Amino acid sequence: MASAAFLLVAFLHSVLTVWGQRLLQDHNCTYQNVYMPVCGSDDKDYFNYELLECISILNPGKNLTAKYMYPCACHGVLDSDAVSPVCATNNITYPTRSAFDCTKVLLNDPQLSIIANEVCPGGAIDKCWAEVIPPVLWEPVCGTDEFTYNSIWHLHCENLHSGNSTKVKQKGACPCKISRFFKPLCATNDVTYPNMETFLCDQHLYSLHNVSITREGYCGWSEDSSCEERVSKFDESISNGLCASDGITYLTAQQFKCVRNKNKGLTLRHDGPCKLSEVPKNISPEEACEIESKYPVVAPVCGNDGNSYMSIFSLLCRSSNITNLKLKSDYVCEKDKVPAPTSPCSIEDETVDPLCATNNVTYANPTKFACAASKTKGLLVLHSGECTNSESICKMADDTARMDLPYVCANDGKTYLNLYAFWCTKLKKPDLDVAHFDECV
Repeated sequence: MASAAFLLVAFLHSVLTVWGQRLLQDHNCTYQNVYMPVCGSDDKDYFNYELLECISILNPGKNLTAKYMYPCACHGVLDSDAVSPVCATNNITYPTRSAFDCTKVLLNDPQLSIIANEVCPGGAIDKCWAEVIPPVLWEPVCGTDEFTYNSIWHLHCENLHSGNSTKVKQKGACPCKISRFFKPLCATNDVTYPNMETFLCDQHLYSLHNVSITREGYCGWSEDSSCEERVSKFDESISNGLCASDGITYLTAQQFKCVRNKNKGLTLRHDGPCKLSEVPKNISPEEACEIESKYPVVAPVCGNDGNSYMSIFSLLCRSSNITNLKLKSDYVCEKDKVPAPTSPCSIEDETVDPLCATNNVTYANPTKFACAASKTKGLLVLHSGECTNSESICKMADDTARMDLPYVCANDGKTYLNLYAFWCTKLKKPDLDVAHFDECV
């Protein structure tokens, strides 16, 4: 029979009343209402680690600790790709009953059940079933492509999506191979790693045996962090923003995704500030002030008072204090304009000072490169002199993988660590293009 303390905490969790929260706080016990099940030392699953600690505090005689930072049923499910298929009521074929049991707990779906000990009619074993498993659980394998995968099932899933035929080279992580993709993870040392490969590499290099991954995303933000606060250090060099369907220009992809979680109908329109035609009509000065305060984008406009304002929201906000202030033009006022720079493509320059660019093309001089860069989004100088080896681009990608450079969202929907990582991949995928400079949304 469950202890009185366990029943009390379960009750408090189910009702989440102010009285219940105060009682937990009186016992120095607080937790977030976020389902991230963990396995206790009593081999039972708990709603999340914080709630497990609450139970331990309210019932010290239980000596309860966390055995695994994931459900008990998930222990060992990634060790092998041996199959003994089962068909579930969601019409998905899981490779083993253990894989099903693990998934059922993670999905928190008590109605999910097994209907047959075989492959579902007309189906096949779901090679991507392990995608629901949190990153705190992994059994890394090194692929023949020299990349580390969270498990052998993650390798199978990647093969399915990419059409590759990568095999397992060895169990365990590859010798410190850095991924070129951005998938942030928060570890118990309060460090945000750009991806699992970087974390595994640090574990190997710095003997971080007692450090593990706690969750996906940035460490610095809790579930209660406001959307406007979600500007990470990685985004400080991003200034053009992302225009959304609500007419607001969000400074970062994290801000956009945060608002979208609350407004499911929100979509991304394009990279860069919203145009005046995309901003909703009849916004009140109060609403404009709130938007400007939260998302201070730079998209200057000119008021009929002859002054330039940082954005249309800035102008509308000031209109509550300036009589008859209205928009005059969607650019800075004449007195604030600066001469437009001369296009490098219009400059005749026959000097010989070759530069190798990240598209593996040699340009005769900086002017020729500047002309190409004005037409090619994200083009960079790789080194002086002629291009001799395309592998130098991928080497630069690896060398800069730990630098805080702007992320790049490509038209394949993947976020690359930086432009060098993007161009390295583009060598093999010529149709790859930059969508915007930030995380994909």
